[in-house]
Amino acid sequence: MSSESVAAHERSSDAAHRVRGWIVARRHVLLVWAAMLGWAAAVFATVRSDYERYQLGRFDLGNMVQAVWSTAHGRPLESTSGAGEQITRLGSHVHPILVLLAPLWAAVPSPLTLAAAQVAVVSFGGLPVFWLGRRHLASEDAALSCRSSTWRTPGLPGRRSMRSIP
Repeated sequence: MSSESVAAHERSSDAAHRVRGWIVARRHVLLVWAAMLGWAAAVFATVRSDYERYQLGRFDLGNMVQAVWSTAHGRPLESTSGAGEQITRLGSHVHPILVLLAPLWAAVPSPLTLAAAQVAVVSFGGLPVFWLGRRHLASEDAALSCRSSTWRTPGLPGRRSMRSIP
């Protein structure tokens, strides 16, 4: 082998060693991100399937979609009451976060956009749990198990009642 090819081989070997070292040093954080992405994809696939099969209730996703649509069209948080009257959601439920979703709706007008936003927000909730666990438990293994427990608790999108609410 020529000296140039030996030097090139050593550089590529050093680079591969540095990459492996970086991955090993950050394996817990990488596992958290991989779990977040996997969990979000699985939950969104379930929500999308329910949406396409008309399994999501009007009072969940439907009311919020209407409020976001109305906000995007200049009528902040307006929705239809059970009696058929146009009302503001502030009269029944206060969800000011829906106002912040109006630009997202304008970009991608679909009920699945709101569902995807909810799944993403809940998924990202695993990060602060991991960070707090790492700080207070002084163990990345323990922090990793704390993070994973946040996605197994009742009331998160794994439950039917929450899967339909963006």
